[in-house]
Amino acid sequence: MKRIAKLSTLATTLLIVFIPVFTLLVWFNWNELFGNKRSLEALHSLYELELKENEMSAMKNINNDTEFLVKGENLTPFFTLLEDRGYSIVKGEEFLVQKGNSSYSVKINKFQTHYSVINVGEEVALDIIEK
Repeated sequence: MKRIAKLSTLATTLLIVFIPVFTLLVWFNWNELFGNKRSLEALHSLYELELKENEMSAMKNINNDTEFLVKGENLTPFFTLLEDRGYSIVKGEEFLVQKGNSSYSVKINKFQTHYSVINVGEEVALDIIEK
């Protein structure tokens, strides 16, 4: 009985110590962990990619811009979605998408090590999501 009491006291003490330490580590390393992403949105997008096995997931960053998350550098699902919505892709020094007379730049960044974040601007993102 004394052994159980000692173990439960030790476990409680470790929880009291480690939870604030872990919280402080996440707090001070927020930019390195999530960048300008909302943590819950990023986790939900990762859930959709990994567990639901979707090819692409939409999320919002801290500036309320819609971004798309894909696995690795596989941008094919995003570009086929753009082409289905009537956009044409222009590859040059940077990626551009065009629809009619308007052209929009595409920014691709790494998220963690195994994902890419695609930002096409809010107007194109809303056009993609609404249809």
